[in-house]
Amino acid sequence: VRVPVLVLCEGDDRAAPVRMARTLTSGAFDLVFRDASEEELQLRLERLLDQARLLREMGELRHRALHDDRTDLWRPKAFEARLVEHFSAAQRHKLELALVLIDLDKFGAINKRHDHTVGDLLIARVGEVIRGNLRTEDVAGRLGGDEFGVLLPYTGKINAARVVSRLRAEIAKLSGRIEGAREEVPVSASIGFETFDGKDLDSLETLRRHAEVALRLAKRLGGD
Repeated sequence: VRVPVLVLCEGDDRAAPVRMARTLTSGAFDLVFRDASEEELQLRLERLLDQARLLREMGELRHRALHDDRTDLWRPKAFEARLVEHFSAAQRHKLELALVLIDLDKFGAINKRHDHTVGDLLIARVGEVIRGNLRTEDVAGRLGGDEFGVLLPYTGKINAARVVSRLRAEIAKLSGRIEGAREEVPVSASIGFETFDGKDLDSLETLRRHAEVALRLAKRLGGD
């Protein structure tokens, strides 16, 4: 958490502000000599607090612009940007990368059978499941209504399959009573994924296409 910093400099060290300014390069900060008047200190502190509030509000606006309101996962364009970055890095440094695509089964029927608030609540809970089962370096986004994407850096086929299996099982556990539903709601997801070892695929488009084909196959085989 960034906090405003007011640095007190000794009155006989006129070079101190320059040195401090070179080290304090982020957040809200100001420099004042130790022998400054109480009024000047008060004015500096008030200005710092206003600056910190503005920085916080700008950070919140930026977060909302990049993250989905219902799930707090990355929005489609932001997720795509990170996909491009991670694939380029994996290709350049010969690193492993997995792309996982998730699609809820029969979500349209859930929305038709129940109020849309039930579907919205289910989407939010799926977002919680995805966030709760990923590492810090992983990237997750909501790509559409009930479609999600996950990037797993430094992850090969076996470990990616373990993550996919865990996500499938945890999403299925959401089945049951959901607030606002007239009856128990069956929940499951079809998941497709593809991995890249840094050299075995020719492009990002191939990685994405293979994951999409796997997802469609999972759907055709009955879902879950």
